[in-house]
Amino acid sequence: MAIKQILSDLSQPISTGGMSVELDLECGVVVFESSCADASDVLRKATSAMYQAELRQLPFLVYNASFDETHRRVYAMLRAIPTALAHGEFRLVYQPKLDVALGRFTAVEALIRWRSPKWGVVSPAEFIPAIENTATIHLLTEWVLHTALAQTAAWQAQGLYTSVAVNVSARNLEHPHFVKIVRNACRTHGVDPRHLDIECTENAVLTGERSLGVLAELRDLGVQASLDDFGVGYSNLACLQSLPVGLLKIDQSLVKPIADNYRAWTLLQSLISLGHTLGYRVLAEGVETADIYALLADAGCDAMQGYFLSKPVEAGEVLAFMRDQRTALVALPRRELGSTFAALAACKAA
Repeated sequence: MAIKQILSDLSQPISTGGMSVELDLECGVVVFESSCADASDVLRKATSAMYQAELRQLPFLVYNASFDETHRRVYAMLRAIPTALAHGEFRLVYQPKLDVALGRFTAVEALIRWRSPKWGVVSPAEFIPAIENTATIHLLTEWVLHTALAQTAAWQAQGLYTSVAVNVSARNLEHPHFVKIVRNACRTHGVDPRHLDIECTENAVLTGERSLGVLAELRDLGVQASLDDFGVGYSNLACLQSLPVGLLKIDQSLVKPIADNYRAWTLLQSLISLGHTLGYRVLAEGVETADIYALLADAGCDAMQGYFLSKPVEAGEVLAFMRDQRTALVALPRRELGSTFAALAACKAA
């Protein structure tokens, strides 16, 4: 087949400047008649097929009309977001974070939700990745920042002083005026920057040229910073020596298996110990069972969030929740962990 031969030829090492370069190839194929097809449409279809080949880890893939459905939906969403913001289709919910030592909830994370008249409930997992590399992410992040801080000010007026965390992308941190945007938002709503927590992933911090400097400026402003999804990104341990963040958030994929997987449990204990040794506080995400909660408390994890503790709460319900639940949870006695530790020991022996 001609395509296979072309790919084979292109994959041969190329010598240049005394170095050997090998290409990693994915190819999109479109069958068309030159008399009937628009060149730009052919290129779009070929690009769509190429991306699908990359996702499926195939050397090449022939275009199918079904490939366009996802791309057209994503493109339509990108165009719809500014209007959706203006029409109030977005809202924030807040997931409480438990301070283990205090035995009460002391902070919340703002999570965005979108209910579209056209598409219904749209998952953030679908639309956030689609806009992270576009200018639209700045518009959305500013909306989240102002909405979360306005809500924080409203809670403070009612006597609830809690920190609120807002997720930001690498592109946000690269914005030349991001620190100014954050400062102005805090001033606009009368919220002390110390009550704001900026959450960003390892990838965002370690791939952006300006990211570390921006986080340092935010820290000087008084804003807290957290490294989100720790353990599943680049995990460049050397960077932990000087990251301008105060909290490491261990990704839920490392937390969920610990109750019945000895290696997972050992790894998590090591991460908590490493974080503490380097001067960071450590939060575990995805705490969904009493066993996981108890194990983490026993290991000295500083903070937790997850469905066992609380699902995301609507803005209007946070005040009552925080007042009613602030002393509802305390560390479980170690003696109640007997069966869990026995199960983990059995996993180790196996």
